[in-house]
Amino acid sequence: MPQTPLSALIITHRGGALLARGLAALRPQLGPLDTLHVAVSNVPGAADLSSCAAYGAEVLNLGANVGFARAANLGLAACANTLILLLNDDTAPLPGF
Repeated sequence: MPQTPLSALIITHRGGALLARGLAALRPQLGPLDTLHVAVSNVPGAADLSSCAAYGAEVLNLGANVGFARAANLGLAACANTLILLLNDDTAPLPGF
């Protein structure tokens, strides 16, 4: 039975170590058809997004601190798959989540 592709969306304000930890925990658990997105609720350049490229995450710069709920809504609209995993940047999914 084929798996349904998943879009994983992480919302962040500052990025940095918390985001890197979450990406490192999540990326190995995603399949080849799954997508990984990071929505940044901050002004451009204010968040440390250096880990995004290393884990193949598409960065969605929202241009301002729009808050978690709006960032989530904008990020969800950018996800192509019907199955979506929404995470905050301080989460690190355990293996087999």
